[in-house]
Amino acid sequence: TGVSVIPDTFPVASWYHPMMGYDAGYYSYYWSEAYAADLFSEFEQASSVVQYDLGLKYRETILSPCAMLDGNTMLRNFLGRDPSIEAFLMRF
Repeated sequence: TGVSVIPDTFPVASWYHPMMGYDAGYYSYYWSEAYAADLFSEFEQASSVVQYDLGLKYRETILSPCAMLDGNTMLRNFLGRDPSIEAFLMRF
């Protein structure tokens, strides 16, 4: 992270977020990152990330339905397949 560790301390032991009940928050945060990477991979595979047809498909299948459809349904409608974590894993 660019922050030096203080000698004779144990930063992992002091990371108390999971003990405060925020563990589910981290879990859902990383799933949203995985879905975002999967969605963006479709734009990366296109000839340009700024492509009218793909942007229109994104608007019609993800943005327009909003909360009227389940999130997984919207992802499948846009991707044409089940969501995957592969694009997320490729970023690391």
